[in-house]
Amino acid sequence: MGRGRTPRGARRRLARSSHLTAPDITLRRLTTGADDLALGQAMVREYVVATAEEQAGPDGDADIERILPYIPDWDDFAGRFLHSGGAFVVADVDDEVAGCVGVTPRGGGACEMNRLWVRPAFRRCGLGRALAVASMDEARALGCTRMLLDVLPQRAGAIALYHDLGFVEVPPIHEYAFPMVFLGRDL
Repeated sequence: MGRGRTPRGARRRLARSSHLTAPDITLRRLTTGADDLALGQAMVREYVVATAEEQAGPDGDADIERILPYIPDWDDFAGRFLHSGGAFVVADVDDEVAGCVGVTPRGGGACEMNRLWVRPAFRRCGLGRALAVASMDEARALGCTRMLLDVLPQRAGAIALYHDLGFVEVPPIHEYAFPMVFLGRDL
């Protein structure tokens, strides 16, 4: 274990500074325990529903069926993240689940950041950045040297965050029936 790394399954507390009361943020890597599997599955499903709603826009009908073919973890959370050699991290804020992010290996030293999700009540406090950085730390600990991701183009805040973290546009790594932005960076 290198400097600045946390052992598998351990919790990391992040100090937050603010002129208001700072939330107590804890990041933890999920395990194959029943409670963790249920939590991971629930977070993936929440992410998928929110993504479908975002694609539909304020006046449209969310079409989950449109994106399910691209979400193998909808029905196999453990296979996608925990049994694949990857990882899944959740963030708790003041002991309440606030967000998540997954890392899945692609081979050749590359991996993907998947399902970065911050629940609406916890946005705008740096949690997305903390989760993105945690995913890069997890990827390095897994031996990955390059991270890729894709994101909906309407998620401008997320794209700006990724650029700020050193991600640049790369060729598509998946084919979708809807527009996506593809980003990557060396770790």
